[in-house]
Amino acid sequence: MSIDLHTQLKNLRLYGMSDAWAEIKAEAPQRKQDISPEYLLSQLVHAEITDRNNHKTFVVLAYLKRTLEYRCYILVTRQAPKKQ
Repeated sequence: MSIDLHTQLKNLRLYGMSDAWAEIKAEAPQRKQDISPEYLLSQLVHAEITDRNNHKTFVVLAYLKRTLEYRCYILVTRQAPKKQ
């Protein structure tokens, strides 16, 4: 039994392409004309680039959140010097 393209793309960790392929396949019955190979490939590559950029943004935001939480923790737990 062969593995479908959607699963193969996910196994290669090409999640953007995998999702785009599923959408393209779902829209196929409503399409009145065939998609050119160049257009299909450009859609898949664009989806993968977008997915990777979104992932990078998520990683950066998660890092910034942890850094901010840590700095707030330090500020809250730091004791103010007592005046004599």
